[in-house]
Amino acid sequence: MILTRWNAAADVDQLLKTVFDDSVASRGRNDTSHTWAPRMNVWENDENFSIEAAMPGLNMSDIEVTTHKQVLTVRGERKAKEHDDAARDTVHLQDIVPGTFSRSIRLPEYVNADSGSAQYEQGILSLTFRKKEEVKPKQIAITSNDSPA
Repeated sequence: MILTRWNAAADVDQLLKTVFDDSVASRGRNDTSHTWAPRMNVWENDENFSIEAAMPGLNMSDIEVTTHKQVLTVRGERKAKEHDDAARDTVHLQDIVPGTFSRSIRLPEYVNADSGSAQYEQGILSLTFRKKEEVKPKQIAITSNDSPA
């Protein structure tokens, strides 16, 4: 008998993938109301708050980035790929669904939402926001009242 350690997070993740992947796969082929959301990475360092969003196959003109009251919103649309003979094609798998998306995240209060910059390269949207000056680490000089002996 082989014992394996139970990983609740992995089991829940697999269950969610099964439920949601099955519901997307069961949609009709002519259903154009597909929605999806790009996967994101979010991190920070002493100076910046950064976000990456994966949007392969999109053009920059298909993407809109806005901030309002500390909420960052990324919107866009993946257009359906036209096939030469779509009427005769048999689709076996369609994981890359066309449709609109919108993904919002709240920026922390210590981030300057007006300082955002965006770059889109090889299907990855990179966003960088500067932190407010009052929250950046500051070096404090050490002095002494003692006179040298």
